[in-house]
Amino acid sequence: MDTIIGHERILDFFRTVIDKGRLSHAYCLSGPEHVGKRRIVEEVSSIILGVPREKLLTIPDYTVVAPPVDEKTGVQKRDIDVDAIRDLRTTLSRFSFLGGWKIAVIDGAERLNQSSGNALLKTLEEPAPKTVLFLVTSNDADMPATILSRCQTISVAPVSCDTIRIALEKSGSLHADAEEMARLSR
Repeated sequence: MDTIIGHERILDFFRTVIDKGRLSHAYCLSGPEHVGKRRIVEEVSSIILGVPREKLLTIPDYTVVAPPVDEKTGVQKRDIDVDAIRDLRTTLSRFSFLGGWKIAVIDGAERLNQSSGNALLKTLEEPAPKTVLFLVTSNDADMPATILSRCQTISVAPVSCDTIRIALEKSGSLHADAEEMARLSR
């Protein structure tokens, strides 16, 4: 998990709960766009499943749900529909393919509509053993309180430019280049 810059506290938290066998059934990672929420989830998931992060999407025990893309227009739809959550519930009800954990990521969880939110609620209320749900959102205020109350919320804040610059310099970037890249990353 050393390749993630600036979220050491969050990564240390997950290392601890994994090592102690105290993973919760659901986490909500909330924060602005492009601060590393998905990257954190991928890194933690790779540790839980024991597979390299690059291989996650090839593992049947790792599922990602996001608002679908309209086939005609190529534009992402506004909501995550109820069918996607019902399919997820079916997937999570099965035994693990690898014999261990199952992980589901709901990317853009603030885009659950009322029907899909209610369908997800059943999964959160009666989680399957050795199953972890990660809800990733830019705005947890837009999510139903009933869903949030069943998740452990983790706030992911932007990383300071100084932290990014220092990490880039440690990795071999020249000071001026690291400073410019950190400034551009905002």
